[in-house]
Amino acid sequence: MKIAIIAYHKNIDTLYPAEWIDEYRASVLSHGDYTIYECCYGGAEQRIFTDSIYEHTTMPTFVDAMNSLLDRAFADGFDAVANTNVDDFYSSDRIERQMSYIAGGYDIVSANF
Repeated sequence: MKIAIIAYHKNIDTLYPAEWIDEYRASVLSHGDYTIYECCYGGAEQRIFTDSIYEHTTMPTFVDAMNSLLDRAFADGFDAVANTNVDDFYSSDRIERQMSYIAGGYDIVSANF
Protein backbone atom coordinates (compact mmCIF):
# COMPACT_ATOMS: atom_id res chain seq x y z
CA MET A 1 0.00 0.00 0.00
CA LYS A 2 1.37 3.41 -1.03
CA ILE A 3 0.95 5.82 1.92
CA ALA A 4 1.50 9.60 2.21
CA ILE A 5 1.51 11.87 5.25
CA ILE A 6 0.02 15.36 5.18
CA ALA A 7 1.04 18.35 7.33
CA TYR A 8 -0.54 21.80 7.13
CA HIS A 9 0.09 24.89 9.21
CA LYS A 10 0.37 28.66 9.41
CA ASN A 11 2.15 30.99 11.78
CA ILE A 12 3.72 28.06 13.62
CA ASP A 13 6.40 30.18 15.24
CA THR A 14 3.76 32.30 16.99
CA LEU A 15 1.24 29.53 17.71
CA TYR A 16 3.42 26.74 19.08
CA PRO A 17 6.53 26.48 21.26
CA ALA A 18 9.56 25.34 19.25
CA GLU A 19 9.85 22.16 21.33
CA TRP A 20 6.31 21.16 20.24
CA ILE A 21 7.29 21.48 16.59
CA ASP A 22 10.47 19.49 17.21
CA GLU A 23 8.50 16.73 18.98
CA TYR A 24 5.88 16.68 16.22
CA ARG A 25 8.57 16.46 13.50
CA ALA A 26 10.39 13.66 15.31
CA SER A 27 7.19 11.69 15.85
CA VAL A 28 6.19 11.93 12.17
CA LEU A 29 9.67 11.00 10.97
CA SER A 30 9.74 8.02 13.34
CA HIS A 31 7.16 6.30 11.13
CA GLY A 32 9.64 5.58 8.40
CA ASP A 33 10.27 6.73 4.87
CA TYR A 34 6.88 8.08 3.77
CA THR A 35 6.21 10.88 1.32
CA ILE A 36 5.18 13.99 3.23
CA TYR A 37 3.00 16.68 1.67
CA GLU A 38 3.33 19.97 3.56
CA CYS A 39 1.37 23.19 3.15
CA CYS A 40 1.96 26.52 4.86
CA TYR A 41 -1.42 28.07 4.14
CA GLY A 42 -0.88 31.58 5.50
CA GLY A 43 1.57 33.95 7.07
CA ALA A 44 5.32 33.78 6.60
CA GLU A 45 6.76 30.91 4.58
CA GLN A 46 7.78 28.18 7.02
CA ARG A 47 8.78 24.55 6.58
CA ILE A 48 8.74 21.79 9.14
CA PHE A 49 10.17 19.03 6.95
CA THR A 50 13.17 19.53 4.67
CA ASP A 51 12.24 16.72 2.28
CA SER A 52 8.49 17.32 1.99
CA ILE A 53 6.56 18.15 -1.14
CA TYR A 54 6.02 21.72 -0.04
CA GLU A 55 3.60 24.48 -0.95
CA HIS A 56 3.30 27.99 0.47
CA THR A 57 -0.04 29.56 -0.39
CA THR A 58 -2.98 31.42 1.08
CA MET A 59 -6.11 29.50 2.01
CA PRO A 60 -9.01 30.56 4.22
CA THR A 61 -8.88 27.68 6.72
CA PHE A 62 -6.95 24.58 7.75
CA VAL A 63 -9.78 22.50 6.25
CA ASP A 64 -9.05 23.98 2.82
CA ALA A 65 -5.34 23.22 3.24
CA MET A 66 -6.05 19.66 4.43
CA ASN A 67 -8.43 18.94 1.54
CA SER A 68 -5.97 20.41 -0.96
CA LEU A 69 -3.21 18.08 0.28
CA LEU A 70 -5.56 15.08 0.33
CA ASP A 71 -6.60 15.76 -3.26
CA ARG A 72 -2.97 16.15 -4.33
CA ALA A 73 -1.78 12.96 -2.64
CA PHE A 74 -4.61 10.88 -4.10
CA ALA A 75 -4.07 12.44 -7.55
CA ASP A 76 -0.41 11.39 -7.25
CA GLY A 77 -1.51 7.77 -6.80
CA PHE A 78 -1.33 7.22 -3.04
CA ASP A 79 -3.69 4.56 -1.69
CA ALA A 80 -3.98 6.06 1.80
CA VAL A 81 -3.13 9.32 3.52
CA ALA A 82 -2.25 9.83 7.18
CA ASN A 83 -3.51 13.19 8.44
CA THR A 84 -1.36 14.86 11.10
CA ASN A 85 -1.79 17.92 13.30
CA VAL A 86 1.20 20.09 14.15
CA ASP A 87 0.21 20.32 17.81
CA ASP A 88 0.07 16.52 18.30
CA PHE A 89 2.74 13.84 18.72
CA TYR A 90 2.34 10.32 17.36
CA SER A 91 3.48 6.89 18.48
CA SER A 92 5.95 5.26 16.11
CA ASP A 93 3.47 2.49 15.20
CA ARG A 94 0.46 4.75 14.56
CA ILE A 95 0.46 4.49 10.76
CA GLU A 96 1.04 0.75 10.70
CA ARG A 97 -1.81 0.18 13.20
CA GLN A 98 -4.19 2.43 11.30
CA MET A 99 -3.30 0.95 7.91
CA SER A 100 -4.15 -2.53 9.17
CA TYR A 101 -7.74 -1.29 9.53
CA ILE A 102 -7.65 0.33 6.08
CA ALA A 103 -6.46 -2.99 4.63
CA GLY A 104 -9.37 -4.64 6.46
CA GLY A 105 -11.89 -2.49 4.60
CA TYR A 106 -12.29 0.66 6.67
CA ASP A 107 -12.35 3.97 4.77
CA ILE A 108 -11.37 6.24 7.67
CA VAL A 109 -9.40 5.46 10.79
CA SER A 110 -8.89 7.98 13.58
CA ALA A 111 -7.00 8.05 16.85
CA ASN A 112 -8.61 7.23 20.18
CA PHE A 113 -8.44 10.53 22.06
